Amino acid sequence: TNATTSTSLTTIYTHPNTSYVFTSIAESGTAIYVAGYNGNQSSIFKFVLDTATGAMPVLSYAITAAEMPAGEVIHKIYSYLGKMVIGTSKGVRVASIDGDGSLTYGPLIVHTDQPVYDFAARDTYAWCATGVDGHAGILRIDLATEIESLRYAYAHDIYDGNSSTSHA
Repeated sequence: TNATTSTSLTTIYTHPNTSYVFTSIAESGTAIYVAGYNGNQSSIFKFVLDTATGAMPVLSYAITAAEMPAGEVIHKIYSYLGKMVIGTSKGVRVASIDGDGSLTYGPLIVHTDQPVYDFAARDTYAWCATGVDGHAGILRIDLATEIESLRYAYAHDIYDGNSSTSHA
């Protein structure tokens, strides 16, 4: 048999600036986050479940959860162990996720010569795909070792000495 279904979709949010580029999406127990940028300004929006009417919950309108300093563009966000790891054009940051889904991000944990494009995690570690001393590589953040507020211990795990991250 050839079954067809029809689903009507409703747009929840359209960014008012049509040049805005969405780069990543992540979730926590209380919200869905979407990151992106326009020019050199980058931000993270959150959508939470609205249950005010007592009916079936629906996603809220986009709420700005974080804005990066001008010139720091978000490439990837990743939620893990109640934290959000944020990969940017300048390096990596970690944010705490509050009970209402609000984000508080800390300083750059490490400045990188290449943007942080992706993450993987296991146990208490988050691995970041980036550049290490001008070469393609991975750095590791220990989310169990907080040095100061939202700043964690890190190490350059591995890099390919034969590669180059230069954009010449």
